[in-house]
Amino acid sequence: MTVVSASRPFLEGYVRARVGELEGVTIVDRCDAAGITTTPDRLRVTGARVLRRADGSTEEILDADLVVDATGRGSRAPMWLADLGFGRPDEDRVHVGLGYATRIYRAPAPGLGDDRGIVIGPTPDSPRGGALQLLEGNRFLVTLMGMLGDYPPADPDGYLDFARSLGIPDLFEVIRDAEPLEQARTFRFPASVRRRYERLSILPAGFP
Repeated sequence: MTVVSASRPFLEGYVRARVGELEGVTIVDRCDAAGITTTPDRLRVTGARVLRRADGSTEEILDADLVVDATGRGSRAPMWLADLGFGRPDEDRVHVGLGYATRIYRAPAPGLGDDRGIVIGPTPDSPRGGALQLLEGNRFLVTLMGMLGDYPPADPDGYLDFARSLGIPDLFEVIRDAEPLEQARTFRFPASVRRRYERLSILPAGFP
């Protein structure tokens, strides 16, 4: 298996810097997307409505022939389309009840040896899992996960107990005596959602 092992801030910062160096690219910082604008007949997008994160800001329009919504699970595109009269797309939902707890430790760690990472996937019989990956800056990241509401706790003792409960002991044996650099952070979502934009009878051109 070949992977790029780096923290998300490091990777995204590097990509952002490279994109910012491209001719014709302007990065507008600290804005929230508020919606899209269209031609009077609503058949084509003409821009994006944005609000800067500063006191006293008023809504602005960034003119555009193409608007791409890359906001992920929190996308408000269904609401924007409904407000414009296109209706909301149907949704396919799969209940997963997935929860993460992620913590960063100092490397190297006892028991890891020459390994670069550990992955323990959940199974129908054991809905718990975990992963470890080395990061830049002599650190490594550990994420514990549980499905169907079996969430890993964030407190230090509970976090270790959850790691100990995994079907394979490797991950627990690494972090048992490792030095944590921060508290565990959690993230949860109830379902995986697929929005069926292709089922809408019409969409504004320029808004894929």
